[in-house]
Amino acid sequence: MSRTLKKRDGDLVFSASNGRQPLVHGVEKLSQDVADALMTEYDPVRAFGSQAASLDTINERNLSGPLGSISRGIIKSFIREALERLRSLQKLRGSNIDPFETIKDIGTVRVIQFSKTGYMSNVNVVPEAGPDVNTSTFLIQLRHQFLSSNKPNLPGSVITDDVSPL
Repeated sequence: MSRTLKKRDGDLVFSASNGRQPLVHGVEKLSQDVADALMTEYDPVRAFGSQAASLDTINERNLSGPLGSISRGIIKSFIREALERLRSLQKLRGSNIDPFETIKDIGTVRVIQFSKTGYMSNVNVVPEAGPDVNTSTFLIQLRHQFLSSNKPNLPGSVITDDVSPL
């Protein structure tokens, strides 16, 4: 069994009562690992992260037109690829990994577009042992509205598990 520090929205959590950092393991660790993979910008050197964290850059290089041309299918594909990379990294650890922390199957990936530049996703992951992991809903907020706009654009996209209004 492995353990790691507990995080919320990418930040370390501290206990208010004693100032310590709680540890997570098992299915809770798997859920956190999935969140890390989805909220980290893809790094080809480490083979970790999600291209959904850099959709604006991808749109500038590969797609024409406004960001509205990014489809839910592309985002789903990026999410699945990030989870497949995570599963591959887990397999490299071999028998040293807890089956409650190992992805057996990637279930349903849902992506909903709620505004011109905003998407929400929810992922179901099946571990080798234990109950299915339904991740938090992730908010994907693209900061560019139009690449050709003469108005100032904020670079980058934001992926967070905090779905309160931005």
